[in-house]
Parts: sequence; C-alpha cells; structure tokens
Amino acid sequence: MKFNILRSLPLVAALATIATPAFAVVNMSWTTIGNVGNQADPATGGRYGSVGQVYAIGTYEVTNAQYCEFLNAKGEGNIAGIYSGWMGGNGITQSGSIGSYTYSVTNSYQANMPVVGVSWFSAARFCNWLVNGRGGGSMENGAYTLYGATSGIVTVNSGAQVYIPNENEWYKAAYFNGTTATYSLYPNGKNTITTVEANYASDSLADVGYGKASSYGTFGQGGNAWEWTDGPYEGNTLVVRGGGCSTNDRLIGLGYGTSLQSLNQLNLDPSSTYFNSTHSPMGFRVARLVQSPLVTTGSGTTTTTISVILEGTVNPNGFPTTAQFECGLTADYGSVAGVTLSPTNGSSVQTVSANISGLQPAKTYHYRLIATNAGGTSTGEDMTFLTCNVLTISTLHGTVPGAGGYVQNGTVQLTPTPDPGYVFSKWTGDATGKDNPLSLLVDSSKTITAVFGPDGRDSDGDGLTNYQEIVVYGTNPNVADTDGDGYLDGYEVQTGHAPLDPLDAPPLVAEARTAIEFTFSSTIGKTYRIEDSPDMANWSVVESAITGNGAIIQRFYTTRNVAQRYFRVAVE
Repeated sequence: MKFNILRSLPLVAALATIATPAFAVVNMSWTTIGNVGNQADPATGGRYGSVGQVYAIGTYEVTNAQYCEFLNAKGEGNIAGIYSGWMGGNGITQSGSIGSYTYSVTNSYQANMPVVGVSWFSAARFCNWLVNGRGGGSMENGAYTLYGATSGIVTVNSGAQVYIPNENEWYKAAYFNGTTATYSLYPNGKNTITTVEANYASDSLADVGYGKASSYGTFGQGGNAWEWTDGPYEGNTLVVRGGGCSTNDRLIGLGYGTSLQSLNQLNLDPSSTYFNSTHSPMGFRVARLVQSPLVTTGSGTTTTTISVILEGTVNPNGFPTTAQFECGLTADYGSVAGVTLSPTNGSSVQTVSANISGLQPAKTYHYRLIATNAGGTSTGEDMTFLTCNVLTISTLHGTVPGAGGYVQNGTVQLTPTPDPGYVFSKWTGDATGKDNPLSLLVDSSKTITAVFGPDGRDSDGDGLTNYQEIVVYGTNPNVADTDGDGYLDGYEVQTGHAPLDPLDAPPLVAEARTAIEFTFSSTIGKTYRIEDSPDMANWSVVESAITGNGAIIQRFYTTRNVAQRYFRVAVE
C-alpha cells in the first residue's frame, strides 16, 4: 500500500516551537531519559514504564534518508530482505540488479519521513551496523547475533550500545513526565490529542518532527508509523506500539487516535513488515546506552612558582558532558577549574587543559580530572605535581640575576656583578664560599646573599683606593692626576685640596728638617734646583734638574761640622 504524503509545512505556524530535525543522514538525534527507578504506570497495573537506568532513545523515528545510507552500505544483494516493497512506495527507490543494487530517496521531501515496511530483523541489522561503525561494518552481529536469521525471537546482547528499545523504555519515553512523576494517556504529555499534535487517521506520512513532543521531548511516538519494541508478547511475537497514520488504526468500536494511547499494546511477528489487518507498515526508532564519560588525568606542568597547567582527556561518549579539574594540597582537593568540551556530546577523545594559579610555592598538590553526563560521573586517576622552589637573592652594592622559581632539582649559574667601587666578597645564607660564578642546585626553596665590599686596589698608584676614587671623591681610578694640575689625586686629598679642581693645587712648599732632611712639593713636568746658604745672603746650588713628580720630593743632607745651614728650592 502506498500512503499519500502529509507534509508538516501547514503546521509551522501552530507548532513554532517544534523544530523539524536537520539530519546529517545517520547522525542520530538522541533524547536522554533519566528519572531512574521511576514507578510503573498504575493504569497498567504497574506493569509498564519503570526503567532502572539512564538511557537514550531516538528523538525521532529512523528516516528514509538514514535507512537509505544503510541500504547503500549493506543492501547490494538485499540479503535478509532489509529492503521491502513497502519502502518502494513510501520514499526509497531501489535501482539496478541483485548484487549491485543502489538506493535513493525517491523525492527530496520524503527524506525526513519515517522509513516504513521494516521488519524487526531489518531494524536489528540497522542497529548492528550502527554499533559496528556504519560503512562496511557488519549487520549480522553486535547488538544482536543474527547470522542470517529472519524469523523467531532473538534477544539483545548484553552491553549492546545501540538497540531497539524494550517496551518499558519505549513506554517511559512516550508517556512519563519526569517532573511530575505522572503518566499521560497520549505521547504528548496530555490525556487528549488532536491531529495537529500527532499524525493519525490521515492515510499520509509526515515528517518525523511533526506534532507535539512527549514530556521528555521525543516526537512521533503516537501516529505516523507503528514502531517495533524489543518486548516479547507471546509465542514468536513482539510488542509494537504507537499507532500509525492509517484510518484503520483504531481500536474496534472506538474513535480515531485510540491506537496512540498508552493502553494500546499490540503484537506482531518480528519478520513482518506491516499489519495485514490494517495494511499499516512498520517503522522503528533506536535506543542506546548512556555511558559515563571516559576520563584520563594527564600531566601537570608548573609555569611559575604559583601556577600550573593541568591536562587530561575526555570522551563524552555521545552525551552532553561537563568536566573539571579538582586540585588541592591533599587528596580531598578543595578547588575546581572547569574545562571546555567541544562538542560537549562528542564521541571522540578530546584533550582538555586548565591553568590554575594562586598556588603556594614549593608544595606538592594533588589533582584529578572528573567528567559527568547523564550516564554518571567518571573520575580520573589522582596525580600530583610540585610547585616551583623559590630562589631569593639579596644584594647590597651589586646585582645577581637569577632569582625566581625553579623546578625541583633545577640548577642555576649565578654571576655577581659589583657596583663601581666594590668587589664581590662571598656568599652567605643557603650558599657559602666565594665561587664566581656559582652553580647552585635548587632542591628546595633557598635564600642567599651576595656580599660586596669596597675595592681596596689602587689601579693608578695615586695613593687612593678604587673605592675612594669612585665612591668617595669621584676621581678617575685609572688616572693618577684626574684634574691635570700636576699633583697626584692622593696628595691633593692629603693636603686638603680638591683633586677634581685644577685651580686648587697645593702651593710650592719646602721644609728643611733638622740636620739632614729637606722636602718640597713638586709639580709634574717642572724641574727644580736646591740651593743652600750659611747666612741666607750667599746661595749656592746643591742639586739641579730635579724632575717634579706631582708629590713630595725628599732629600737628605749632612750637617756635620756645619754651624748652620739654610736650604731653599727654586723652579728652573
């Protein structure tokens, strides 16, 4: 039977808040169903609707476009009848010959309509194909072990990742309200329904996003296409639910839409693709486990004495996930730093990091990565890092680069540089000795002092130390006569004159010491002669051509057998 096409476009104004999904073919849209351990529906005598774990169910029925990709991957020979004639009349065209069949959506507007004419076994093979990575993945094992089976009852394998929902899972998603913990009669969150809210009694298929969503947010669990569940009924039959779009889909003696009610449970042989009595073809939606994220705590790299970059990996396992690092001085942690996942519901491993600051230096910190989704919380391994040791350097009259943070057992070479007029003397504190440069092992936080003292050398031989010349008097330590007045800097200081002022030079002074010593101050570049006299009237030259040295010139003369003797000095 070929259904007419009921498009959802006229409902856009009435259902402006309901978005028709834009599938990227088999990229499924999932609705997470929580409220674990909810009570079963009292209206069924407590038989249906209670589920003991978080799971996800397809937000929409599987579409023609999605199933067409499966057919093109696995249906070249139409093994196990995964393509049926019902599909040909309702949106999927088969081309070619056996062994080389290809498939396409008949009309573009049918791409987003539910695939119909699907047996339970074909739906199970679609699940296997998804579990095995699509493409050339096997459709014979995975969620279900089939290996050619097309009849009988096959149960889902333990731990199956994608599967046909069992009756309780299907029922809960359709009729339970997790906020109020109550059930509705119809899969729109209410006890009444209209054709604006669900596609029934139209004899026409609609887009899978047609109508009003259930309390959890699923679409089309009432009307459009009957759906397989994985729930056994009796004999070799399985439970089907939801009703279809056919005018024949109603309970005998009751009005249209009654097949959409929660109390309407029918059964069908799993090899069937439609109801004989109503000529309503079968569709389906899939469910999947909600697994907690996969988490690995990675390295912690200290960047300064008080900050660190923490790294790790998260796989959201396909569901919206949040993640954060915990960090603290003990395994109780105490502080958290959130990380960004993109996308939050991806199915691949993502590397994440967080920069944590405000730490104490030279401390061991514990940290771990944790991530949470609807499936639970996963915790990475507890790991530790050591914040940097701190090297503190004190100086006076000099500098020593190198203070800061160092990783445990790091080494540094320290070179002290004295200020002008000073010299490096020694190390004190957590370093001793006089090594210059000093190679220091930073195996803990350390405080050291570089000691500098006055430079006692006299580089130019003028009688002043380098320290005195630079720091005290401001003279040039490498020029003996800084002001060029002919007198050594040290002599000018000694005699109370300014070594930086050429006009403030010492006077020419001669002094005869008793009996034998005669001294006079001299100027560099001049020559002198010494004369003596017995009576200060008659003078004779004692010594001439004496070269001035910018300092005191000293001579010794005998006074033996001389009653008196006078000396004088003159510039030649």
